[in-house]
Amino acid sequence: MAKTMTSRERIRAVYRWEEPDTVPVSPDMLIMCPAKLTGKPFWEVYYYQDPPLWRAYVDMVRYYGIDGLFYCSLDAPARPEIAREVTARSAAGLTVKSTAHTTAGPLTWSTYYPSDSPAERIYSQDEDVESLIEKALALLSDPWQRGTTTFQRAREAMGDLGAVGSIEATDPLGWWAAFRGVQQTIYDLADYPEKLGAAFAAYTCWAEECVAATCEKLQPDEVRVGGPVSSLSCISPAIYNEYNIPHIKRVTAVARSYGVPTNLHL
Repeated sequence: MAKTMTSRERIRAVYRWEEPDTVPVSPDMLIMCPAKLTGKPFWEVYYYQDPPLWRAYVDMVRYYGIDGLFYCSLDAPARPEIAREVTARSAAGLTVKSTAHTTAGPLTWSTYYPSDSPAERIYSQDEDVESLIEKALALLSDPWQRGTTTFQRAREAMGDLGAVGSIEATDPLGWWAAFRGVQQTIYDLADYPEKLGAAFAAYTCWAEECVAATCEKLQPDEVRVGGPVSSLSCISPAIYNEYNIPHIKRVTAVARSYGVPTNLHL
C-alpha cells in the first residue's frame, strides 16, 4: 500500500512530475475566502495585516481540510520609502494614498480597500508615460537586500498542511498594468512601443535577479510566473507572444537552474 503523503508532500510531488498518493485538493481560495473567514472588514487583512493574509490562509486550510498552496514573496524593500495615508473611511471601504519617493521623483497612487472584496488600485492617467517609466523602474529594488521574515513565518505556520511558493515574476504586461490599468496598457503599447519595449527589457532583467534571489534565499516549493492580466480577453495571442513569452522563458530558466519548479498563471 502506498505511503500516505502530507499535503505538502502531495503538492510537491505533482510539481515535480511524480505520482502523489491521491489528487491534491487545493481550490483557488487564496484571496477572498481567508479574509471572509476572519469575520473582519477585508482592509483589516489587506492593509492593516490583522491578521496577515498568510495567517488567515493557514486558518482557512485547517477549517476546510484542503491541501494548502500559499504564495509569499521576499519582504518589502526598505527603499524606496513609501509613505501611506488613509484619505477616506466608511463602512463600505477604506481609501489609502501611497507616495513612493523614488530616485526619479515621487510616484503617487491610491488604493481602495472594500469591506468585502479585494483591494482595487485607483489609476491616474495624468502622469507622463516617459516619467512614469523612470519612476516604475526606480521602484525595482535590489532583491538580494530584501529579507525573508514573512516567508519563513508563513512556511512555519503552514508546516505539512501545504506548500508555500513565491510570486516574484509577474509578466511585463501585468507589471505595467499595475500602474496604468489593463485598458490603458493596451493603448500605451500602440502609442509608445519603443519606450515600453525598453522598459520591459529592463524589468525582465530585474525579474531574473529577483527569481534567483527568491530561489536562493527562500527555497520555495515552487515559483509562480505569468500574471492574471494575461487571462483577460483584451490581451491578444500576438501581444502575449511578443511581450510575455520571452519574459516567461527567461525567468523560468532561472528557477530551473536552482531546481525549483514553476507554475504559469494564466
